[in-house]
Amino acid sequence: MTRKTTPYARKRAARARHQAAHPVSDANLAWITAIERSRPFDDDPVIPGLTAPTGSNAVAAAIMVRTALDDLLAHRVKPDDTRAADLVSHAIDMAHIRALQIQPDDDNPALPPLLAAKAAMYQVRQRRVRVGAWGLAGPEREQLLAAIDIYEDVLKASSPNQMAKAVDIRREALRKGYVWAPGIGE
Repeated sequence: MTRKTTPYARKRAARARHQAAHPVSDANLAWITAIERSRPFDDDPVIPGLTAPTGSNAVAAAIMVRTALDDLLAHRVKPDDTRAADLVSHAIDMAHIRALQIQPDDDNPALPPLLAAKAAMYQVRQRRVRVGAWGLAGPEREQLLAAIDIYEDVLKASSPNQMAKAVDIRREALRKGYVWAPGIGE
């Protein structure tokens, strides 16, 4: 006597048979992952239909940071909400780390605006502690906008692997208690 199966069960069984006949090992996928993580963010997938375009991740990250900055600029951030400031600070730090990795000398044109933006974020955070609300002064606005433009350029020029390494560097520095302040680490 045979059991009656549902269309879903038949598809599952067929998929299992196909996977058994055509095994995909981690070794086969490792090279695809390595290539994808090492190429710059762009809009073309490595293998159409199999891997997602890395450019969409870069665009999503840039939009998220730009939205957080817009919220700070428009005073739409509640006093107890640190997410927007944290995202903007993270983006500025990522751009700073990657700029130093790309050109580690003092002639790097990205360093002065990024250090000015770090100083601006430091002032914004200090003001929040004193006043109890998020706010930006006129020069801080321009410095943060310039830094986020640099972040977007660095993001587009970097690979996901390079950005992940920069995140690891920042995470380790924060874990050790290294926090940037004007006059320290410039």
